[in-house]
Amino acid sequence: MAIDPIRVFLVEDHDLVRAGLRQLLESSADIRVVGEAASAEEAFSLLKESLPQVLVLDVSLPGISGLDALGRFLHLLPGLQVLMLSMHESHPLPDLALERGARGYLSKRYAAEELVLAVHQVAAGQHYVSSDIAPR
Repeated sequence: MAIDPIRVFLVEDHDLVRAGLRQLLESSADIRVVGEAASAEEAFSLLKESLPQVLVLDVSLPGISGLDALGRFLHLLPGLQVLMLSMHESHPLPDLALERGARGYLSKRYAAEELVLAVHQVAAGQHYVSSDIAPR
């Protein structure tokens, strides 16, 4: 019996980065990207159609930032697990994201395989902080 793949939605404003994230995630047989958006506003209108388990959300987005949109995403889809993605590793951003309900925070400087690991842990309801941020 096949296990249902983890359904992931990507919110990242850079097309090239989003394409890379999709490729990395879909290289894992048990992850499927079910939607993507370039802004929080676009994601609000698409999210309910795709019903993801995990939202990979960039902290820095045009318009409403990922950090500011986090609460609305969690309200829109209760049970949604959010993995924040950012080039900002310094305090207080990781702490703020986790306090606001994100399950994980991943630096864009991570090793590629760390993204897949983070998605698996977040989908399982566990917390994940990338290895370059966790010691801090």
